[in-house]
This record gives sequence, C-alpha cells and structure tokens, in this order.
Amino acid sequence: ALQNGRELTFVYKGEMPDKQSLGHVDTLLEGTVDVLCRMRSGTGSPEDIEAIRRAGKEREGVTALLESLVAGCREAGMLLFAWSLSPHLGEVTASDGQGGPRVALIFGWGGSTARQLQGPRQFWEAQGCTTVVATRTPFNVQKQVAAIAERIPTNASVLIHAFSNNGLYLLHDFLDLWQGKVSGLVVDSAPDNSASLTLLRQVTNGCIRALCVLCSVSLSKAQDDALASFSLLSPLQEGDIISLDHDSTGFHMGDETAAVRRLDGTCRGFLTVPGEGESDCSRERFKVRVGQLAGNPLTTSEATSFGELDSTRGGLLVAAVAFPDLRGLLRKVGVPALFLYSRADTLVKAAAVEEYVRKCTADGQARSVCFEGSHHVRHFERHRAKYAEELVQFA
Repeated sequence: ALQNGRELTFVYKGEMPDKQSLGHVDTLLEGTVDVLCRMRSGTGSPEDIEAIRRAGKEREGVTALLESLVAGCREAGMLLFAWSLSPHLGEVTASDGQGGPRVALIFGWGGSTARQLQGPRQFWEAQGCTTVVATRTPFNVQKQVAAIAERIPTNASVLIHAFSNNGLYLLHDFLDLWQGKVSGLVVDSAPDNSASLTLLRQVTNGCIRALCVLCSVSLSKAQDDALASFSLLSPLQEGDIISLDHDSTGFHMGDETAAVRRLDGTCRGFLTVPGEGESDCSRERFKVRVGQLAGNPLTTSEATSFGELDSTRGGLLVAAVAFPDLRGLLRKVGVPALFLYSRADTLVKAAAVEEYVRKCTADGQARSVCFEGSHHVRHFERHRAKYAEELVQFA
C-alpha cells in the first residue's frame, strides 16, 4: 500500500484477490483514508473520530489533527481537545453487580479512562456497591447521560464520586436528566469555577498531551510548539453571528450557552469573558450587552468593539468550548458532600476549592480533607489508606 497525498494505491502480484478477502482493505480505502484526509485538512468531525476509533486508527487520527494544527487550523485543535476530554468518547462501563440497592457513579477527570479509574471502582465494589464509570464527552453528552441512567436500578441509593471539574460537569448534565435521589457526593480535586486563561491553557495542553501518550504519538518539535501556543480563546471577527436562541451545537456544553456561528451556520465557539472568577457562558448574561446585533453577521468594527475592555466590564472572546457554571450545583444536589484536595495541586488550587465550599455550599453540607504532597487527582493513589478511611466514614 503506497499512500501519496490523498490517494492510496494497492499493488498486487499474481491474481487479483476476491472482494470478500479484502474486506478490511475496502474499509481502509473507502473510509479511514477519507476520514484521515478530512482531519489533516481541518474539516474533521466527531463522527470521523468515532470512525477512526472503530478502525483502530487512533494514533493516525491524532497525528492527522496535530499536523492540521501545525498548519494553522484552530478547528483541528478544538476537535483534538474535545476528543482528549474523553478518549473513549463517552464510554459507560458498569460492574457485574446484580442491581443491588447501592450504586456508586464514578465520574472521571478530563482525559481519564476506565482503566485509570479502576482503583476507586474496586474500592466501591468492595463496599458492596454496583459501580458505573464514565468520563464526560462534549460530543454527545445527552446520549452518555441516558446510558448512565439506564444502568441505575429503580429505588437505588446513589452515591457520586466525581473527579476534577470534568466530573462535576458530568454531574451537572446528569442531574438535568435523572430525577432519582442522590445520597452523597465525593468531590476529588475540584472545583475551580473560574475561566482564567492560565487554567484553560493548563487543561487544554494537559488533556491533549495525555491523549497523545495514550495513543502512542510522539510529538515533533513543530507539533509541540503548536500545542504550546494553542488557545481555546480567540477574538470575535467579521462575519461572526452571535446566537442566543440556538438549540444545539457540535459540542454540547449546555443548552443555555451563547454560541458564535460562522456564516455557513456551523458553530465556531461560545461567548465568554475570561478571568472574571467564574465560568458563565449563558445567553442571559450577554443579552443586554449584545442587544439587537444578535443573529446578524458582525462588521469588523462591531467585532472589535465587543473585544475591547473598559472600566466596568471585560472584553468578549470566543471559547472553543463552554463549561457549565458550577456555582449552584451543590445546593441543587442538597446532599452531604466530601471535598478531597491538596495544597500541592497546581491545576485546581486549594484556595479555589476552599472558596467554593465557603460560598457555594449550604451550612453544614460539606466536609473538607486537605492532603499533603499529592498532585491533581492523585490523592487516592498517594494516600490510599487515609483516602479509603475518609470514604468509609463518609459513606
């Protein structure tokens, strides 16, 4: 097989094999090559990533998106980041329990796999719980949430163990659909509800690089430089259409987000004001500010004026993804919560967790345990005995 640009030619010696014996070749020729070409040109889609995974060509898919990013295609970086948040695209795995009365939902950090969550899963199963494990995908989170709900027996007592912000984002989406009763919530290494540039850059680079490791992709210098400079945020530009009444986007991040669309109707991202100490991309927040310009292509001067800072408000930017606002989540759940964090965590800092507990939980609702020396989502691994003791006491 000789690949030259967009063409793939198969050279045979002797008789031409029959089509049935070349089924895998036809699949590669008719599907995977086209998908990889789209990814390399920056026009890939979530469906293309799913096709790449089915074909077992994750390494080639990641490499194609990286090359597109090196060539200057931001959309490739956005797609790569969205994939990296859930490498197995929202896979939901459940233990072989017999549908007992206690269920532990384990919601993973951005970039985590079921294998990386095996320790907490084994702990809860040892406590007699049926376990359901999932890492939030931005591609089709409604389908993922429905799959989680299907695995919960009627009248089960449900405890949720959420890791990092991504675990709480999945909890946010889950509670929008599932109407059952939660008995308790364990929060590991979260949350930081800010939209700071530093946090966004750390999350973006960390998740994409973790996906590269998972898929055995070694970064070239050009790819490494492109990742280091890639940002989820970009300015508004001429032709952007601010949509305050959309129903859905390619990346589901909540139905109330204020989307920015291209002239062809595709979603370019979501409005945000970074660095204000909270993550809020809701439509209501921007209605007054955008006014009658919503729904119409922006001129160059209009796009520039929205991006300017003044004494009372920050400039508007376009975020490749928009994350749910977590401020009201704990009060909405209304159950006891255990926060596990560390002062050695350089991603979600202890001060952010402590501020959230102080401002966003009800009196007496939360208890906090601060570990020493363990990094982000590594407290169970580093302090297993103490961590398990806290979980048993809480449960």
